[in-house]
Amino acid sequence: MLIKVIFAQEKESYPGEYAPTALEIVTEYYYDENPEWFDKKLIKYRNIPVYTHVAVINIEIKDEDLDARLFPNHTTMHGKIVK
Repeated sequence: MLIKVIFAQEKESYPGEYAPTALEIVTEYYYDENPEWFDKKLIKYRNIPVYTHVAVINIEIKDEDLDARLFPNHTTMHGKIVK
């Protein structure tokens, strides 16, 4: 799965004053259905004077890794009765 994140850096009085901020996040599936929404958000944030840098970072996550976090698989433990 591809995740698109709009990150921004605020203007700083000194280096390291602010950490980058994730402003919007969408999956590739939502983006495919409604790219205009995300693109409008990107333009909006690029026009806010408090941000010096705005960029889209694409993050790829394996579907099976995401599923493992969302739906943990509990394995069965086997045992036998002893006297």
